[in-house]
Amino acid sequence: MNPSPLPNQARVADVSLRGGRCGLLVVAVLLSTACNPADHTASHLSLELKPMGELLPPAGIEFLDPADLDAADGPLYVADDGAFSVYALTDRENGAAVFGKKGGGPLEFKQLDGIAAFPGGVAVTDSRNGRVTLLDTAGGIRSEIGGQGNLGAILVDHAGRIHLSRSHEVGNGGTVEVLDSTGATVGGYGKYETRTHAVANGLHNRAQLAANAGDGNGNNDDTGSWLLYTYRGLVQHYGSTFQLLGEWHIPLPDDFDNQAPYIKEFDTPAGMAVAIVRRPVATDIAVDQEGHVLIAVDHEGGDYTTSDLLAFTDDGTLLARVTLPLFAYRMAVRGDTLLVLDRQNEDGPRIGRFTLKWKETGS
Repeated sequence: MNPSPLPNQARVADVSLRGGRCGLLVVAVLLSTACNPADHTASHLSLELKPMGELLPPAGIEFLDPADLDAADGPLYVADDGAFSVYALTDRENGAAVFGKKGGGPLEFKQLDGIAAFPGGVAVTDSRNGRVTLLDTAGGIRSEIGGQGNLGAILVDHAGRIHLSRSHEVGNGGTVEVLDSTGATVGGYGKYETRTHAVANGLHNRAQLAANAGDGNGNNDDTGSWLLYTYRGLVQHYGSTFQLLGEWHIPLPDDFDNQAPYIKEFDTPAGMAVAIVRRPVATDIAVDQEGHVLIAVDHEGGDYTTSDLLAFTDDGTLLARVTLPLFAYRMAVRGDTLLVLDRQNEDGPRIGRFTLKWKETGS
């Protein structure tokens, strides 16, 4: 089964200042931006987003149920939970490697959840085996950290520390636990909030992680991170010693209340039930090489065929809004390339590639 090709041109929206509110205008390829959700201060930047086709799986293999992807300075790594395997993909045709199989032994997986690339290797989380596995670029095991229970997103920072997103509370009221290379806990951060229903509690505290610009690529010594609570619309920025540097909410359509819940719990004759009552919902976060924070949200129509890509400064100033021609379940940035995992494509999962280019537009 061959995935449907991406169109040659992305549909792009221009966010401009109109009567103190963010208006939406569909244009082609170039995105000119100027709207701060807090004070509407104009910035003079534009973002050019150029589709570059798709990155294909290894020859003779189809993506089955990819859970996550990430890239550092080498291949793009994909954790495919349906195949119990990790793929290392290059831009060359058929330039790929496959690591892993189903099971509980070394280099075997039962439930791949998250993946994090770092110079010289990749780390993956496996909830059913309750462990984190660190691999080198040839697929050899560098180390395994067991006894981890349920796992989610993962990040390996410049210092080699492993950040694990949990859906339950970890020390000091956070949801992210940080381990050293031996598996010892060295810190934590985040903002845990309790909900009555177990499912609602898990969704409410579900979070995605992203490294600061340059983190993990040897470009600088910044070991801070970004945290996105997808069902709260809350973005938090943390420093290298896990101190909170700032937080802000994703701006929503004008008729939405930023304080309204995404998830509602209610009683039924069969017991308590949970419903997602608010959209759009964020799906992932990434940081480009210029330090812009990129957040994917499902499109307001909710058809799972497109996503809105929002770009912010590190203080939450909205710079750009782009409608991607695919559903962005997960994202990764490698240099000036945005890689997007779409699991909702009717012809099968696919990975789209886009070149990101920021330009000064003048006053």
